Amino acid sequence: MSKHTKEPWKVEQSGKDMITDEYGTIITTGFESPFNDEICEANALRIVSCVNACSGLNPAAIPALVEAAELLVDFIPYDWPMPLGWNQVVNDLRAALKKLEEK
Repeated sequence: MSKHTKEPWKVEQSGKDMITDEYGTIITTGFESPFNDEICEANALRIVSCVNACSGLNPAAIPALVEAAELLVDFIPYDWPMPLGWNQVVNDLRAALKKLEEK
């Protein structure tokens, strides 16, 4: 069982950014942060995005999942004949892995 606040989380703007749950209960704030408002907001948005994206998942398993997906797409050549529909699946997986590298 998870020991963190249930998702979804969101960022509330109130001076320094606050991270809240779906009911507005404060999870954490940037009030004591040494960073400027722009960095505090970017950090809060990244934290919330990661937490919500991992909802229902074991975050510790994600690196192994990414590694397995990378091995699979590296193993399958672009011109390799595959059963109907599999080309799209592999292309979607390649696109998803490429998005992971975007910042």
